[in-house]
Amino acid sequence: NTVNKYGSDFIFANGKGLPKATLKISSGATFNGAVDNLYIGNISGVGVLGGACKNYYIGATGGTSTFDGTFSSAGVFKIGTGSLILTQAQPNVIAVYVNEGELMIKGSSLDVQFTGTQPMSIKSNAMLTGNGTVGNSRVTFMKGSVLKPTHVTKALKTVRRTIRFTGDLIMDPESSIALDIVAIDK
Repeated sequence: NTVNKYGSDFIFANGKGLPKATLKISSGATFNGAVDNLYIGNISGVGVLGGACKNYYIGATGGTSTFDGTFSSAGVFKIGTGSLILTQAQPNVIAVYVNEGELMIKGSSLDVQFTGTQPMSIKSNAMLTGNGTVGNSRVTFMKGSVLKPTHVTKALKTVRRTIRFTGDLIMDPESSIALDIVAIDK
């Protein structure tokens, strides 16, 4: 991690984006997209993805990305067949849309809100998985999409399998909910 005299903000204005790259944003750094739509292969790190960019399209390579940072003032579209795993609250993201693959939220509690406040959609052959709170005003699961609450493990103990929605939940009759039902020893 190198810090220069100009600060920790990086402005990216290339309209071709980073569709084959993994963007790693270090702690204290901000990646500022300066184009309307920016494609990113994968994302990692603990910094901030923000700037004047209207929409970030993440997952073009089809791999798995774990992002421990935050999104700021943009729409985020999950694309590609892989997974985007979010581990932090996203108080400043405009909205998150799951166009393809899997969006997994990994909250340590139900107080952590992941996906913004604007309407959210999960399209055909895409899924929302994990544990945490989805704070969007409306979440729509389209035909062929999947909602799958999954567990969070801490010290080999399963904590919970809950996705809480604070707004309207709309599920197409041909979408599905996948549940893992397990026996718990008493």
